[in-house]
Amino acid sequence: MGDNPDLDEYVRPANGDVWDFIGEASKWINAPNKKGIPE
Repeated sequence: MGDNPDLDEYVRPANGDVWDFIGEASKWINAPNKKGIPE
C-alpha cells in the first residue's frame, strides 16, 4: 500500500492477502447459480 511503487516501503498485493479475499467475495456475490439465494 502507498502511493509510490518506487519506494521500498510500498506494499504490493500478494497471494492470499485481503485483495484475494475481496476478489473471491465478488465472484461469489456475482455468481448467478449460488445456493441459498431465492429467485
